[in-house]
Amino acid sequence: MTHFHFAILPLLLLVFTSPMTARATSALDLPPPLDQEAHLIERYWTWLKEEAGAPANFPWPSIHIEPLPRTVSMAFVFPTHEAPWHEARIVMSPRSIDRANGPDRLTVVGELAHEMVHYILVLAENGWNLDAGVLKNEVHHHCDDEFMRLTRQVGDFIWKVYHSNDAVRSIDQMVRLACWRDGHMIGRMSSN
Repeated sequence: MTHFHFAILPLLLLVFTSPMTARATSALDLPPPLDQEAHLIERYWTWLKEEAGAPANFPWPSIHIEPLPRTVSMAFVFPTHEAPWHEARIVMSPRSIDRANGPDRLTVVGELAHEMVHYILVLAENGWNLDAGVLKNEVHHHCDDEFMRLTRQVGDFIWKVYHSNDAVRSIDQMVRLACWRDGHMIGRMSSN
């Protein structure tokens, strides 16, 4: 799974101008089959808000189902200096929904949690201000210890319900792979 940083990949901005096909504004609004995991995802969200020190009334992230590049299953999109017109939201590919209909449902829950952590950490960095015209993101999340800890924690929530070693292992691999990819991307950019 790849997280977009629009300053790095400005050509991909066009992808997010397509109209949304679905939108979730709470765990109960998630499309099938993720709606089956609404209770688990809501418990994780409540824990994540508390762990990150978010205000009690801090809103659930807006989640849109939209086409994404083939190599991207989900992304946290937010207004930047380069793309101030973006709404802060999580974009989920229809392919993710298809994968969730099969044996990868819990992995997709882990991927959603990954994007939720991006959302909450970026908003924390910006004083929890969702109305800011531009959000800054100074931290490279994927290799940040706190980001990795918060993302891996969804595995504990999944374990308590399903006792799935495969799901926990998949989430851990996703966290490590995201850091590895981010490290290589940063290395390439600094050598230019």
